[in-house]
Amino acid sequence: MSTQFFVESWDPSYGTPSALNELTESVDQVDLDVEVEVDQWEPIAVGEPIKPESVVFIDGVRRFDAHLWVGDGLEAKQGICATVAAGAVRCTAEEAKIEVIQIERALHTSAEVAEPVLLPNVSERYTIKPTKDDTPESLNFSVHNHMARIEDAISEQFLDEDLVVYDGPLNQRETPEAVGYVKTQHVQYLEGNALTALSKLKPGERTPLFRVGNRFERFSWFMRLQNPMGPERSGIVRIELPTTYSEDLGQIAERANYVTAVIPTYASAPHREARAPQNLYPIAGLERQMRWRLGDRDILERGLRLASRVDA
Repeated sequence: MSTQFFVESWDPSYGTPSALNELTESVDQVDLDVEVEVDQWEPIAVGEPIKPESVVFIDGVRRFDAHLWVGDGLEAKQGICATVAAGAVRCTAEEAKIEVIQIERALHTSAEVAEPVLLPNVSERYTIKPTKDDTPESLNFSVHNHMARIEDAISEQFLDEDLVVYDGPLNQRETPEAVGYVKTQHVQYLEGNALTALSKLKPGERTPLFRVGNRFERFSWFMRLQNPMGPERSGIVRIELPTTYSEDLGQIAERANYVTAVIPTYASAPHREARAPQNLYPIAGLERQMRWRLGDRDILERGLRLASRVDA
């Protein structure tokens, strides 16, 4: 028998969208018997793809501009100067339009003596974001949290929308109109027959609903985008829905069907997007614009070096 292989469309420089052997067990409570008993799990077909009148996609990007040591001459703490951006793009049947992009720069550090940094060669300023300590984990979390808070502020403009899609998990967001779109899988939520049902998904189908969470609960399900030549988890994404959407299971299932029918209409193709099909076209376009607006990292780093000499 000849060897068979499949070339994943996802660019390997971004890692893997889902590695079966690398998923970590969920630390959250997972209830797989929400919509049907887990031993009855089978793929659910939701019908033809739908392109609604309007969908808003929200995403953020971040970049580390420089690692710093911040101190008073006696003690120094590590810090990170980072630029973050968040934005929203509205998609209608006629066009995709970027509604807003917001850029902010900050020095993340636990040093109490830290002050905002004004770059002498460009009109840019790094505000101060205090961190718990100067460990890499605290610094990275602070940068990510900064980006997430801008996303939250932007989302306030779209509370009347029928569907708002966050690129990534909901992360304690509870607005009923929002869903989280998770395109890379790191956590194992399923087991047994649920895993079997996942591997059987065809493009446009979803798994039954399951519930995840301890302090922050949400409904979730997996769906498969168009990638019919791929094995098992090729083209698989996970969707999160806040429990605030409804207390009626029928309405929740209808919402899951609706979202599952909408998402494939924005899936990307390999010849146009390095993380196809999971990186949706609106999100990919928004990311490119945000990264372009982050500014030139080399210029910013030179400005930071000049500022450090001025303050010495």
